[in-house]
Amino acid sequence: MQRRTFMAAVPALLSNALATRSRLHWAQQTDPQQAMRAAWESLTWANSTGQALVVDVGLPWRLISWEKAQYLPCWEVQKNLWFFSEFLETAGTAAIERGSHEPLSDKHNRYTHVAITELGPARVVLHWQYALSDSTEQANVFHGNTWAEEFHTIYPDGLTVRKLIGYPGNENRAQGQPVVWEVAELDLVFAPGAKLNETIDAKSALRVSGGGQDPYVLGWPATGERWLCRRNPQSCDWPAYVFRPSLQKGPEPFLIVPNRKDYFPRIACGACGGDHLSTMLWLDPGVYKNWPGCSGECPKIVKGTEEDMKEHAVHMPFVSVIPWVHPSFLTNFLSRRDRSSASSVQFDPNWGPKPGTTWLMLCGTSKESDGYLSDVANQWVNPSQLEMREGESKGFESSENLYEVAPTSKGCSFRVTGGNRAPLVHPALKLLNWRYRSARVSLNGVPLAPERWRGSWVKGDLIVWINEILTTPSEISIQTF
Repeated sequence: MQRRTFMAAVPALLSNALATRSRLHWAQQTDPQQAMRAAWESLTWANSTGQALVVDVGLPWRLISWEKAQYLPCWEVQKNLWFFSEFLETAGTAAIERGSHEPLSDKHNRYTHVAITELGPARVVLHWQYALSDSTEQANVFHGNTWAEEFHTIYPDGLTVRKLIGYPGNENRAQGQPVVWEVAELDLVFAPGAKLNETIDAKSALRVSGGGQDPYVLGWPATGERWLCRRNPQSCDWPAYVFRPSLQKGPEPFLIVPNRKDYFPRIACGACGGDHLSTMLWLDPGVYKNWPGCSGECPKIVKGTEEDMKEHAVHMPFVSVIPWVHPSFLTNFLSRRDRSSASSVQFDPNWGPKPGTTWLMLCGTSKESDGYLSDVANQWVNPSQLEMREGESKGFESSENLYEVAPTSKGCSFRVTGGNRAPLVHPALKLLNWRYRSARVSLNGVPLAPERWRGSWVKGDLIVWINEILTTPSEISIQTF
């Protein structure tokens, strides 16, 4: 697929803009230096040069979707250190020795496509589509037509809602039955010359927290059980998981995965059979050399060493989240004891997610504490109810991390509290059918200054993002004038 071109920049004072498929208007005048931006740029990184769609939210870190990485959305944490939360990935019994099928194997970008579908002061929405191919020159697609699409909804604080929709194929069974469907990882990407001992705090390489409980800390190298539920049984009951690597300096990326099936569909845990996420920990630094790369070859997934980091860009997984795990994946593929025997395993032909299955996650980069991110996770998986004074609540839309409200002709007002007495961090709203009316946002009866909120009109709706952390019950009013 060819990528669509997109406006390189949109000045923040424009009243109208066209970006891909959406007509956009600004709800307020904002400082141009703080506007949300998206642009195509020529990017050179790790000795490779290619076009990149860059989303800049006015923070020291930015989101990059680069052709040399098959347009996989990555956060640039530091100049030579990136982070990504992975993609839909699978492997089949008939070709299990060749490894997995994933978008990074599409080294000539036959099937990958990225575009911006929404741009405004309140948020940017990036849309990424890809097929799951192998790393041969033919880039064979799993079962002929397995693909996925993702929507990354990015707010001004950098918090991103990742919505992944999977479409398992059905044209053929050339690769056999799938043994696994993985949808998320926490991966760091290092530029050539990076050193692990100068980047990662190995004593607490991965921190996992959720629900305000004491975090689980994994140091590298580790031994024993690789599944989180077996290492820390208390985690099975957490409402969400906040995964974070321990870096020696700078901000740290994060991945938040909800432990509820309507947000994150799954079968029983593949490791213990419990009703919770299957979460696999990487017990040692795992260095892989197949990212990035496109130099006329189709490099296979190749494991490297720390010595390889002197000359190669590498990526390194910390945790894998796998909502569909077949027992043969654990006994044969994962252990590498006898992969050939996996082809003889009998499968239910309906095993696996249905086409259109949707998974939701939060991700990004932040200087904030783990406790702050736990509050963000909790208010997402356990959203507060709006006590409406004017207008009608249409509920919480988890795929966009916002409340939908049908306002009256004058506007809306409501009372809101944080769930379980927790603070409410940067609430966002979608006012349905607001059209192109002016708007004023007030908090507890006091109009908010322009820098304390952002607004975008999108297809007649008004998106409002409020730059406040509410620690007590609060009254919010949005009125036209």
